[in-house]
Amino acid sequence: MAVFEPAELRSIPFAEGKLVWARDGFDPSIVEPESLQGWLKPVADESYAIGELLSCLYVGLCCFRRGEMLSAWRFVQNYCIARVLQVAELWIPARTGGDGLQDDPYNRERRVEFLRPELAELFDKGIAGYRSTPKAALAILAWVELHAEVNQSMKAAILEFAEN
Repeated sequence: MAVFEPAELRSIPFAEGKLVWARDGFDPSIVEPESLQGWLKPVADESYAIGELLSCLYVGLCCFRRGEMLSAWRFVQNYCIARVLQVAELWIPARTGGDGLQDDPYNRERRVEFLRPELAELFDKGIAGYRSTPKAALAILAWVELHAEVNQSMKAAILEFAEN
């Protein structure tokens, strides 16, 4: 938490909030963000994001095969899930309702369970734990295939490492 002078707010990045109460004469425009510094950028190239996700699956499974369990976990169950959150913004519209929830401009993980509840099943399977990286990789690969065409050479390599 921090306290700022009204003039300072123009240069400070923050997400739009909800004004609940204000004194008479208060200028509500000062609580509308002007700086977009630090905001997440939308996915510019879907095929690049998918390629990055598949590459992380492959690298993670290579690490797992060498016995580098923590590195494997990070590549598959951390980096790949981060890519999932990126492409999910393209493939799964955010749930709308009267609650005013919207994507957090700084962090894709925030509110994802409410905005895209259909991802919960993937999180159960794709964030499977330290020793379950191959199982997690297969779940993530299957989810990607539901939404996009997957390079068959990469798929074959991922399946070989995950199943053996």
